[in-house]
Amino acid sequence: FLGNTEVEAPKGTEVVKDAVRKLKFQRHIKKSEGQKIPKVELQISIYGVKILDPKTKDVQHNCQLHRISFCADDKTDKRIFTFICKDSESNKHLCYVFDSEKCVRVFFPATEAQRM
Repeated sequence: FLGNTEVEAPKGTEVVKDAVRKLKFQRHIKKSEGQKIPKVELQISIYGVKILDPKTKDVQHNCQLHRISFCADDKTDKRIFTFICKDSESNKHLCYVFDSEKCVRVFFPATEAQRM
């Protein structure tokens, strides 16, 4: 899990690209300081996406489906995928960025099929 960052718009590939670039830079800094990138578990359902601690199963983030406005994979790095969700407390749009060990096609099969 690279993290989340506030974005100005609820959707758009450029919005996502900027968020990925920002969070990758932050990851690079954290790695150089010896910090590990946290692993998370995603729980995806008809209600939304929960981001869980893989060991304790504590919910770190709970993104309700009706608040998710955009999702995309990274065209240059197929392990990166993102979604934008409107925060229920602050009402700000947050972009959540993930770096998967597997290709994103596993997570977004419909998106892959639409490109063909």
